Amino acid sequence: MGQTADETFTGKVQINYASSNSQGRVRLGADNALGTANRAFIYGTLDMNGHNQSFAGLSNDGNKGPIFNDADTLSTLTIDNISEDLRFQSSISGNVALVLTGTENGKLTLAKAPEYTGSTTVQAGTLALSLGGTLYNLSGGSADLAAAIDSTGKNLTLENTENTKFIGSIAAAAITKTGEGTLKVNTGETGAITASSLTVTGGRFDLLGSSTCGLTISNAVFSPGNSVGAAEVGGAFTLTDGASVIMEIGGSAPSQNDSLVASGDLELGDGKIYLTLADACDLPTGGQFTAVFSGSNSESIKNSFINDHVVSDYFINLQYVPYGDGQYAITGILDPNVVPEPSAWAMLILGAFGLMYFRKRK
Repeated sequence: MGQTADETFTGKVQINYASSNSQGRVRLGADNALGTANRAFIYGTLDMNGHNQSFAGLSNDGNKGPIFNDADTLSTLTIDNISEDLRFQSSISGNVALVLTGTENGKLTLAKAPEYTGSTTVQAGTLALSLGGTLYNLSGGSADLAAAIDSTGKNLTLENTENTKFIGSIAAAAITKTGEGTLKVNTGETGAITASSLTVTGGRFDLLGSSTCGLTISNAVFSPGNSVGAAEVGGAFTLTDGASVIMEIGGSAPSQNDSLVASGDLELGDGKIYLTLADACDLPTGGQFTAVFSGSNSESIKNSFINDHVVSDYFINLQYVPYGDGQYAITGILDPNVVPEPSAWAMLILGAFGLMYFRKRK
């Protein structure tokens, strides 16, 4: 069966299983050929054929009803799930991007590991992965609508070939971020990254919010916050294989600067911490800043911390000192002899980023 026109009917779309030896098959011939406001029950086969399709819900039962796209043109499958708890038992594969919209009460569970190679966008609600798997270029969420990835008990890989931002919670057994792109995660005031381990092996990872586990950065770049912000790590913070941290300084007070607090040790190895100027830095020349960077072993590494790990072309008189209730912070003074005019700050920061990536990839 081929659909070639953009249909306007509403209600239910059901693609049935034909027999024990074959499946009913629908091959799209246009975008939204099956309408856009219909709940889909897929028991046969949906061939997206390089076209986009939106459904108001997606479900089935049993090992039937694959959705795929073998065409070179990307197909976007959008599921607008207002408030239901839906489960799709079959595979989604090929050149498909998945978009989940609706409200924060909606939930779509994929019973099989994702086999699609396009991006995943969760604008609202929960995308649950029963078997874990790999999600490419994860994005979505907002300050107004809660979004979540739930792969509890199963490993999850987040591969970024592009630069994306996700606002919401992520839960899995072990989480690995790969790829040369940047993934910015904002867990919000009540969310968190909940996992047994969180490892970054490529590109850059920015965390605004908290994780319940340790964080390992290997041959990659980490920065607290999305721009200036705070990251809380529920375990050890580890740098390996030439990894680095970018700390943005925006003013004198700790709240104006990036901060990192780990409940476990700071295991920094040969890693470097680069102090840069935030885009909206209002620290006057000669002014002193304080940026929290603390772990459970800060006291024992305080004598070597600055010389071994901290790098900056902008600050002098750098020190690592006690701050607050058992924490430590980096302090320093903005050097008037080397600070460029504000209009040149952004270019110099971008140059520093490029140098760090070059060093990382050598």
